[in-house]
Amino acid sequence: MHLPLDGQPDLSLALAGAAPALPAGGEALRAAVEVARGAECRAITLSAGHAGLRPRELDRSARREIAALLRRSGLGLGGVDALLPAAHFERGEHQQRAVDAAVAAIALAGELAALLPGAGAGVVSVVLPDAPAADVVATLAGEAERWGVRVADLAWRAKPLEREASGRIGVGIDPAAVFMGGGEPVMEAARAGAGLVSARLSDVSAGGRTAAGSGRLDLLAYRAALAAAGYTGLVVLDVRQCPEPIDALRRGAERWRGSGQG
Repeated sequence: MHLPLDGQPDLSLALAGAAPALPAGGEALRAAVEVARGAECRAITLSAGHAGLRPRELDRSARREIAALLRRSGLGLGGVDALLPAAHFERGEHQQRAVDAAVAAIALAGELAALLPGAGAGVVSVVLPDAPAADVVATLAGEAERWGVRVADLAWRAKPLEREASGRIGVGIDPAAVFMGGGEPVMEAARAGAGLVSARLSDVSAGGRTAAGSGRLDLLAYRAALAAAGYTGLVVLDVRQCPEPIDALRRGAERWRGSGQG
């Protein structure tokens, strides 16, 4: 296991971003383990959309095998990503499928977190629309309560979404998405306070998403904002849409560690 640096959150490698450069199917997880260890990440955040690791493809035995593999590798679980387009949660033909997929990810996170408890294990990240239907929010909150997990909404809005009362659905900060929406992630992280369920490590430059620390994100200021918010979870290293994702993961992890030593 890798120890936290200066009390700051540990990194979890997001499989969703690394997947394009990894083998297909279940072998992706074994390959991701090696990448995570090389980048000195402490956990892996699974992707519910990855072939071979979709909740419907994993029976109880397969879920135990995932937990055993991570445990043997000295890694924890950084939660589960269910990153469908926000529009799929709106009224229409995709809505029920999107809700079902998110519910399945919640159940997967709950089962795996029971096998691999730790910071960030029971977090499911989604991207909700600006005004999600009340029944969608109620369903996700109810299932999160049932499985003992929390849902992080990674969507950024100029006007914060009113969260449901149980506290099971909260804020997820994806710096790259905040920048692209016209916001400032450092300010948003500080503003989220106790409502911050998950923090990503991502960045953006003029050309789009890029390795953390090589774009607009001030890593030291971001660390300070997370500390001010009282955030104690994992920071999810996210290189979705980055060219050469494995290189971006390694560079982002190195720059994150370096930013904690100043």
